[in-house]
Amino acid sequence: MSGYAVAHQQLEEHDEGLESADRALELNPNWATAHRAKVVCLVNLGRIEEARQAATLMLEADPKFSVASYSKTSPFRTDVFWSRVLDGLRKAGLPE
Repeated sequence: MSGYAVAHQQLEEHDEGLESADRALELNPNWATAHRAKVVCLVNLGRIEEARQAATLMLEADPKFSVASYSKTSPFRTDVFWSRVLDGLRKAGLPE
């Protein structure tokens, strides 16, 4: 389900991406990809406070997460989508 969430993000279908991320988190509450997708979808929907709350849960599941380390390892590092993801993670207050 988290793959669907990311695909919806790439298509800028953030409501659908959020639904997919939530379904993925129901199946596995510690799935980092689903947490990241949820955070970014919420930011892109203008729901910043909810994104910050989701970011807090994400850090509970992945306490070593940082935007900088993630930016070095993601397969999306070179496209426009990638800059939107990083921007969303930063706006939600995740550590650099």
